[in-house]
Amino acid sequence: MERRDVRGHYEELAAEYDEHWVYGPHYIPWMSGQITKALRLAPTDRIADVGSGTGLFAREVANQVQPHHSILCVDPSAAMLSQLGTPPPTGLTPIVASAEDIAERRTRLPYDQLDAMWLKESVHHVADPEHTLRGLADRLAPGGRLLVVMLPELTPDSWSP
Repeated sequence: MERRDVRGHYEELAAEYDEHWVYGPHYIPWMSGQITKALRLAPTDRIADVGSGTGLFAREVANQVQPHHSILCVDPSAAMLSQLGTPPPTGLTPIVASAEDIAERRTRLPYDQLDAMWLKESVHHVADPEHTLRGLADRLAPGGRLLVVMLPELTPDSWSP
């Protein structure tokens, strides 16, 4: 699928995107907790969710971490980011940009460096993952953490608290 086709797909899907998460009511808090744990997120971290879509997981991470700095919700689809709301919730800042835009510094971020970022089930949309991930890592402060999340191999029963 070409980049334009992908972007158009998500533009059309944006309004109902969150309804497609049918893993069960515990999945989003569970996965967000796994992201928080794997990245060792702290309230003082400057954080980005790259490929955030509607901010479904960033919203939950913000609830769990209570960050002092707004979590950057980065996505190339303005329609997906619009699902955050107007204005977006406190603690979340939408940034219309692709992972490549961030990696190549074509998009200015509110923070010079990030302490943590994740790409959840979005790395497959990146044309040159090695180059882009290296560029994203270069946006990290010393000791910064980058996490690539794919679909879990666990059963839905294991997502329960």
